[in-house]
Amino acid sequence: MGVPCVIANAGLESVVELDLNETEQELFTQSVACVREDLARMQV
Repeated sequence: MGVPCVIANAGLESVVELDLNETEQELFTQSVACVREDLARMQV
């Protein structure tokens, strides 16, 4: 999965770090797994 970042005229300026609590991190991890499963089914 990608991460949010700031892109300027010269390219990548900075990566935005997400400060997730334990619950948010768990939900994000589950979401990533679902997206990966969907991509695998689509053979992408």
